[in-house]
Amino acid sequence: MKNEIHCNVIVDLLPLYHDGVCSEESRQLIEEHFETCQECRRLCQKLNIPEPVPELLPDETETFRKFSKKIKHTRISNIILIIISIMMFLLGAASLSWYVLKYRPYAQLCEGMQASREYKGFQYYTEDENYAYVVKMPSYLGFESGFVRVSPLQTDKMSIVLFIWPQINAETEFGVMIPQNAGQNNYNLIALSIDKNMQYIPEKNQSPEQIQTREELFALYHDEIKALMNAAQDKWGENLE
Repeated sequence: MKNEIHCNVIVDLLPLYHDGVCSEESRQLIEEHFETCQECRRLCQKLNIPEPVPELLPDETETFRKFSKKIKHTRISNIILIIISIMMFLLGAASLSWYVLKYRPYAQLCEGMQASREYKGFQYYTEDENYAYVVKMPSYLGFESGFVRVSPLQTDKMSIVLFIWPQINAETEFGVMIPQNAGQNNYNLIALSIDKNMQYIPEKNQSPEQIQTREELFALYHDEIKALMNAAQDKWGENLE
């Protein structure tokens, strides 16, 4: 009887035989077939039907920990983004204020002047028959830097120098440096503040004696200072208003 069984029938019964759930008659029939059929025996030895693995449910504690960590990272990223945005806004506002209030008034005075890096920082220079003109550009975000200078074309002695600080929404500031003891080994430079109308402006915390000394000095060099002011006015005109 064993020779009458076709291999296809045995192959159909192999999963049941492998799992041990076939009947006793079927088991005997399959084993008798194995005695004469090496191919079915090898197929049974190789037969490996994996059992289904149940899906593991995620641990609730681990899931909550990962979720909390993700939320924490998101909050930190948002805080960093907000801080960077605020810093960029403040930098942009400061840059705009510096450009409008500080850089632009100086830039208007540089037209027709030659760029020069003779001194530290960027400046522009030009001269005419009698005077030299210098515009020292303010440094980036340097609200207290930069100046405009007018000085006589003299190289044999120290001379009076006019300094100008242009403003865009305020009156232009003026000052002069007057050398003392010129021609000697030692000399002092005295700074005086003046306005556009050639009036001396006393500084704060000066004693009455200091004010009187500077007023006398201003009166002594009034004509030379006036000539420097006129030269600046001829050069830049309404840009110094």
